[in-house]
Amino acid sequence: MKHELDGRIIRVVKAEILKGHTVAITFDDGKVTVIDFKPFLLAHPHECSDYLLDEEEFAKNMEIVYGDLVWGENYDLSFPIGNYYFGDLEGDYE
Repeated sequence: MKHELDGRIIRVVKAEILKGHTVAITFDDGKVTVIDFKPFLLAHPHECSDYLLDEEEFAKNMEIVYGDLVWGENYDLSFPIGNYYFGDLEGDYE
């Protein structure tokens, strides 16, 4: 099933590490999505983001920039907002 944002602009307003690589993401419309990023990091190794497998580095480098959730000053890990909103890091959302 394909989910769509129907042209809405959605922003991340809060991101909280629950445990390890699991993050509760709160959006400006009040929705909260919980995502475990570790399976994605393990399945998609990359020299720019492998350091994020370390839980301390993952937490230290997570930040909200202009309403988007990113890791690292060079955006070493980031996803389209729809992936966060629907809790599916592999999906294609509009």
